[in-house]
Amino acid sequence: MKTPSGSGREGFTLVEVMIASAISMLVMTMTIGFFISTSRYWREIIASTDASNEADMALSCLVYGRYGQHGLRNAVADSFNMEQGGNGWWSISYTTASQPDQTYTLSYLKDEETLNFQPLDQNVGKGIKKCIVTRVPSAGNPMGLRIRATIDSKYGGVNAQRESETTVYFRN
Repeated sequence: MKTPSGSGREGFTLVEVMIASAISMLVMTMTIGFFISTSRYWREIIASTDASNEADMALSCLVYGRYGQHGLRNAVADSFNMEQGGNGWWSISYTTASQPDQTYTLSYLKDEETLNFQPLDQNVGKGIKKCIVTRVPSAGNPMGLRIRATIDSKYGGVNAQRESETTVYFRN
């Protein structure tokens, strides 16, 4: 800026530079704060979505099966056998009515936090903190199962936990 006397000296005064610096620092601080909070929120969404998807996929594999193998939905009620251990593990064996009869085993290993499907030896769920199976009596149905899984997921230092539950009634 030119001085009124026309001396030819151009520039900003110290006060103008300090005010511009303060405004710039304020804008940068707000921008960085916004970025950090948005980034954390994004990590929470990803962790939550991962936990929900893992829970839904694990229960879907239990109910419907996987890779052409039959899940609990096709189990013959009188072929059903369930074992439960005191430290949170359980195992379910069942036979399906398909021709020829096929036998499957589902097992939850609490120490490994996994859900396994045999005969494929497939891990159909991971990060499963708790998976509870209870028998459900039903009018008109010989029996059923209620399965509740609690899944933990971590992403970028953020933890999320989701529960998913389903009930399967044996048709025959």
